[in-house]
Amino acid sequence: MATDDTTQTPPETLSAATLRADYRSAHNRPLLIGTVLAPKERSALLRLNGRISKVTVGDRIGQTEIAAIEEGRVVLSLLGSTYDLRLPG
Repeated sequence: MATDDTTQTPPETLSAATLRADYRSAHNRPLLIGTVLAPKERSALLRLNGRISKVTVGDRIGQTEIAAIEEGRVVLSLLGSTYDLRLPG
């Protein structure tokens, strides 16, 4: 019998994924929507400028590189500094 390895999505994350708001106040910063930790690939869904994109380690958003993807967390690298994105809530 197969087991379900998924986790419940927090309401705050669901809200962020479907939010229809003015993102100018967020200074065009990416928002983490979710992470996928598959055996052969880690990926994340990010909302940036009203669009949702799938990213993997090594991808770039402008000058920012996706340095790591963990459960509920993405590490960004820019000009020698790192920054965390975490799931809302």
